[in-house]
Amino acid sequence: LKFIPYFKKFEILLFKIVYNIEHINDIDKYISSKNFDFLAYDVLEENKKIHNDWLRKIKFKKITFETGINFHIYNEDLIKKNYSNKYNLNYMSNSFGLSSNTIPNIKNLKALVVSNHNINYYKKIYDLKDKEIIPIGVPRNNSIWMSSILSNTKEFNNKILGDFVFLISRPAQEYFIPLIRKKEYIKDINKICKKYNLNLVIKLHPKESTYHGKRIYYDILGKKNLNKNWFFSEENIYQIALKSKICITFFTSVCIDFIKLNIPVIEIMNLRGIPEEDNDFSLRDKKNSPITQYRNLGFVLGADNYDDLSKHVHQIIYNKEKCMALLKKNYDEYLSNPDNFVKLIPNNYF
Repeated sequence: LKFIPYFKKFEILLFKIVYNIEHINDIDKYISSKNFDFLAYDVLEENKKIHNDWLRKIKFKKITFETGINFHIYNEDLIKKNYSNKYNLNYMSNSFGLSSNTIPNIKNLKALVVSNHNINYYKKIYDLKDKEIIPIGVPRNNSIWMSSILSNTKEFNNKILGDFVFLISRPAQEYFIPLIRKKEYIKDINKICKKYNLNLVIKLHPKESTYHGKRIYYDILGKKNLNKNWFFSEENIYQIALKSKICITFFTSVCIDFIKLNIPVIEIMNLRGIPEEDNDFSLRDKKNSPITQYRNLGFVLGADNYDDLSKHVHQIIYNKEKCMALLKKNYDEYLSNPDNFVKLIPNNYF
């Protein structure tokens, strides 16, 4: 991570060599020669050097929506002070997102955000007014879209498999999930499986699809036991989760989707002692443990260790309705119903 800023500079240089200035001018000419009604984009792109100001030159209406599901926090201290790990703090899992100081007002801009939690950030960073920011929820949680996904994917067959834990994995190369901790999480999950006589189904992250990525599971769960009491699956995650007894993640926004499917999610993640996550700006729970944004907003049941994990598994098995009631309450508090917004015509915003 220390070298990422240098790689970024190299990336920009390479971009300018491969896509020379004439290419950028072509984009400029193309846009200026057409009669577009509006531009839909992520405003975070507007100040990246690779775009050579062409985005900023556009005069017609702009609608911005984040390409990820983030819950940004504006913190003046993080901007003003010179922290040695400031670059990483900008990208910490609880998403401060402070990659820039206040940007001059962008004319004709409307910001569509996933949550009312993000309004203050956009007001401060982009100098927008309340009327220019519209919380629309998570578009992919639109009921028609989710129904379409389910109707166009096959059901997960667990007749032979029986009851199982569904784990949505994540690569250990990310700083907030060190390899040594990921191994402990897998061991704890395996212990839970044995305690409740459950099989384990694992959905790998694309970065784990190589043998090296799978090896950690072979080493801990036993390669000889693959397809006996534990499995890898590439089938649709909604379909797998719907048939699971317990669903566990290593931090993913999919936990928000699962609330709409009436599936409680346990997020196992111990951030103590990780500088980028355990600092003065960290979100914290009642035990003063640093936590991710999804745990802070109550979209998941948070676990730091085996004891936490075991407690939540017991709750889900014996009182799932109570768990879901709390998760749904938090969803409704922070996220708008996307069914009310997805069909709106962009011109209605201006």
